[in-house]
Amino acid sequence: MNYQKSCGAVVVDTTGEQPWYLCVLQSAGHWSLPKGRVDEDENEKVTAAREIKKETGLDVEFMGEFRAEARYSPKSGVMKTVVFFLAKPMGGTLAPNMDDIRACEWLTLDEAKGRLVYDDMKDILDEAEAYLRG
Repeated sequence: MNYQKSCGAVVVDTTGEQPWYLCVLQSAGHWSLPKGRVDEDENEKVTAAREIKKETGLDVEFMGEFRAEARYSPKSGVMKTVVFFLAKPMGGTLAPNMDDIRACEWLTLDEAKGRLVYDDMKDILDEAEAYLRG
């Protein structure tokens, strides 16, 4: 079995009347949360921040102690763990890196859940929303 690990974040903008969640359109054609593979000797939050910047152009700051995991098998013989944190945008310019993703958009919670394909991503979004509400 080949084991892989990726890290990312539920990136949320809470500066307006309602929270806006950042979703990315993967090259494979499905919407997801920003994430990417861990480089050797890199900690989870460093990976998450690097991948968010690489995919979307945004710098982020992590919020609280939120941490959620998704585990799945993307293909036979491979088991993948993806760790998600909660983060807010702190700079940069939103612009998709077309080498990694097709698009990135700020969406309401309902819009994001409507676009996300996988139930585990929807569950993580719900967990992040609950965490934000306290």
